[in-house]
Amino acid sequence: MGNYISKFNTTAEFDTFITTSECLKPHVSLTKDNHKVHYIDYSHKYLTFVALENGTFTLTIGSGVSTSILSSVSYSTDDGETWISTNNQDDTTVTITTPTISQGNKVLWKGVGTAMSIATNNTAQADIPSSSSIFSSTKRFNAEGDVMSLLYGDSFEDKTTFANGSSSNFASLFYQATKLVSASNVYMAARIAKNYTYLRMFYGCTALTAVPTLQTKTVGQYCCINMFYNCQALVTVPNSMLPAMTLANDCYSYMFFGCTSLTTAPELPATALTTSCYRQMFYNCQALATAPELLATALTDYCYSGMFYGCTSLTTAPELPATTLASNCYQQMFYGCTSLTTAPELPATALTTSCYNSMFYGCTSLTTAPELPATTLANYCYGGMFSNCTSLATAPELPATALTDYCYNQMFRGCTSLTAAPELPATTLANYCYDYMFYGCTSLTTAPELPATTLANYCYQNMFYNCTSLTTAPELLATTLANYCYQDMFYGCTSLTTAPELPATTLASNCYAFMFAHCTSLTTAPELPATTLDASCYLQMFHSCTSLTTAPELPATRLLYRCYYFMFYGCTKLNYIKAMFTTTPGGEETAYWLYDVASSGTFVMNSNAEWNTGTTACGISTYPCDWTVETASS
Repeated sequence: MGNYISKFNTTAEFDTFITTSECLKPHVSLTKDNHKVHYIDYSHKYLTFVALENGTFTLTIGSGVSTSILSSVSYSTDDGETWISTNNQDDTTVTITTPTISQGNKVLWKGVGTAMSIATNNTAQADIPSSSSIFSSTKRFNAEGDVMSLLYGDSFEDKTTFANGSSSNFASLFYQATKLVSASNVYMAARIAKNYTYLRMFYGCTALTAVPTLQTKTVGQYCCINMFYNCQALVTVPNSMLPAMTLANDCYSYMFFGCTSLTTAPELPATALTTSCYRQMFYNCQALATAPELLATALTDYCYSGMFYGCTSLTTAPELPATTLASNCYQQMFYGCTSLTTAPELPATALTTSCYNSMFYGCTSLTTAPELPATTLANYCYGGMFSNCTSLATAPELPATALTDYCYNQMFRGCTSLTAAPELPATTLANYCYDYMFYGCTSLTTAPELPATTLANYCYQNMFYNCTSLTTAPELLATTLANYCYQDMFYGCTSLTTAPELPATTLASNCYAFMFAHCTSLTTAPELPATTLDASCYLQMFHSCTSLTTAPELPATRLLYRCYYFMFYGCTKLNYIKAMFTTTPGGEETAYWLYDVASSGTFVMNSNAEWNTGTTACGISTYPCDWTVETASS
């Protein structure tokens, strides 16, 4: 079974041949003898386990693996002279365990069937043992040889296809085999890998340091999903490990998820992508310093989504030449890449749903954003794109004039070094379009102009929340509001001294809720001319504005649910308010609205009010009992 090739006299000769010839690299191991280089061809060896310590090996065939799929598996401890075979039965878990194998000795494996497992991507983790055949061991070992011997028995040599188009062939084969050290000499012969073929094959092999090279040119759906999931000891992989040019949906998704020691990524030569093909491929590979080239110019849904998520050592992003985008194509691609200093160019001018969503979220070393030339936006397109990029000092231009739902949602949230906002020329807004856009940008001193006169639901919600250096607010020209349109817009802007004019006379539910809450430097409130209220319209609008001394006149005569709820709560210097409501105030409309204001002041009420004054009327839902009460006609 040990075949040797001595065609090449030096390693350099062999490497030159491989790189200049139209062939796949033979799956071989290098040895030296008399200054010649020999290569062991593992494609002619049964799948073999080499004991690195004295221990036993066990194969567990799940009860869901029928005999029509796998009829038997055998092992040999004497180089194939004798074999011990399983007696597979339907709906029965079958286990076969070797005797103790001494360090340096080997166990050969062969089987008869079309697949070792029947797992699918939807198989729950708890169901893996029942749907798979899984190897385990008591001590450390290496694996080598052709896995096809598990399906073709003694006739495995030169087999490169799977019988009857079967899938899930080797899914979960070494699932949580924590004693497996090296699989670099395992020969993966298939030229076309089917759906789920290598699904979770080495999942949780935490001691694995070396992996095989796939011979596959075409991969099926979910072929390698989770293949090396959480292989924490894996440092390098062969550059030519993934030669496939024809991909399928989710083929490599989550492949190296959690390989925290991986420093290099294999080449990815494919130029035609498929849905989710590289999704979260290198998720949390914290040691990965260099990314592979990504050559595709036309993308697919989720193709790069989360690809380098949590790669905290990655300093340079690959070029991204694509001009044709797809939904979620770059979503969270570099999320949490805290060493990334420069972003790639993004030349696309027509965007798609969530295409850049959270792309650079948490890239705390990123100082410069790429140009964003697109004028045609899509829902969530820039959502969270630079959130928590705490070193980003300058924002890119945003030339679009017509917005879409959530298009800028959380785009610069937590960018604490951002001192100036980009111009925002849009006049056509959409639901949540600026929601949380500059939330927590504590260095932002000036807000951009906001020329839109027609608003949308939640359009400015939380836009400048906790922008503690913001001193001036933009003009707000709209006269007709939308639900929650200004909610929390300037919440916590502790340097804001003057509020913008608010000319609107047609309100909406929660339209001004919390708008200036905790603006502790605000000394003057804007006029509020509306005479018809809406539910929660002024809810906590000036909560804890501790520098505010005078409230704006409130001309509305009829109260609605929570319209003034907590409106001036904690405004400790407030000593004057004129409110023209005639209906009786109460907990649902005015609860705590003047709680913790100045100890003395003046309350002006409507002379036509239906409720009485005096000690029976004063309280937390009406007016402070120690204030002077005056009346005025509406």
